[in-house]
Amino acid sequence: MRSCDTHNLQWESAYNDKLRTYIVAPGSVRLICPVCGHIHEENDKSWMIQNGEYVHQAPELLKTHPGYQVGALAFQLKSMSWDYIAQQQLEAGKTADIEEQISFDTRNPRTSFQA
Repeated sequence: MRSCDTHNLQWESAYNDKLRTYIVAPGSVRLICPVCGHIHEENDKSWMIQNGEYVHQAPELLKTHPGYQVGALAFQLKSMSWDYIAQQQLEAGKTADIEEQISFDTRNPRTSFQA
């Protein structure tokens, strides 16, 4: 799976009366491998990076046309935790307006998050 494929995240959510919105249940976020179905927890992140578990989408192109990306799922700062990504994805969901979706799709970790 690619480290930018945030659609592989799954989580539980609950309605928060005080905030009047749904929030991600802390600790419920998991990353599901689209190939084998293995469930990863965020504490697997470093191991996944070090062992090449985030892979090129077209490995046959690695020698002639390698692709490089900074994927949110592999981001090491705590400010971009999987819980945070899930909450942003939840807010940009089907009921959100187009500005929320654009913000989610174009968020820059250097300017949008605190270390």
